[in-house]
Amino acid sequence: VIDKTSPEALTVAGASAESGSAFSVLAAGDYLFAAGGEVDNHTFWIYDITNPETPILLGERAIYGRPYSMVRYGEYIYLALEGTGVTIFDVSNPGAPLPVGFIVNSAKYIPLALSADMLYLGNDSSSDAVRGLHLYNLAGNPSDPVKTGFVTGSVYPLRRLATAHGFVFSASSQSEGMQIFDVSDPYHPLHLVDVPSDVDAVPRDGFPEDARPSPSDVTVSVSYTHLTLPTKR
Repeated sequence: VIDKTSPEALTVAGASAESGSAFSVLAAGDYLFAAGGEVDNHTFWIYDITNPETPILLGERAIYGRPYSMVRYGEYIYLALEGTGVTIFDVSNPGAPLPVGFIVNSAKYIPLALSADMLYLGNDSSSDAVRGLHLYNLAGNPSDPVKTGFVTGSVYPLRRLATAHGFVFSASSQSEGMQIFDVSDPYHPLHLVDVPSDVDAVPRDGFPEDARPSPSDVTVSVSYTHLTLPTKR
């Protein structure tokens, strides 16, 4: 646990006694949800962080895969495991997290994002049939999400997801670019644009060579997305 009271001089306020690395961590109120471990031995932990200096382990559950990302929806935690899928935990009793559902997904990297009742799941598989953004509605039964839509992504890998104003932004790693999806209609999501790391904005099918904007031509590039992406609603 890091004390950020003084951002220019971060200090360690407390730590847990569990061994291994935490690959995915999520804080919510007085609780900290973490998942990690060592090699092929992984665990999902729940801590009471009412006193950040002395986090108390409340409950734990073995998991079968390396954790990648995690989101919380009410009393449920959605934990993505590399190459396996998403395990759904009921955490209404923090002392005994209970697996109650599962979303199959064989991608190595499974980024998750949440907005209202919608869960967004990324898949960067080599198969066009599953590579892209998957949408699930959690409102009816959070332990059994209803898939509402899917849209194929581009060649850019989906590594991390963020959502705002009816859009999902997918960041890639290293020098690769970003994908932007319109999810305002969860039944008909759209892949809007790829944004390479050099700041060009590229239509999904690409620009002809003689019409490709230069990296310095930010106005022309961004105008392709109509300058309304951050404030669509």
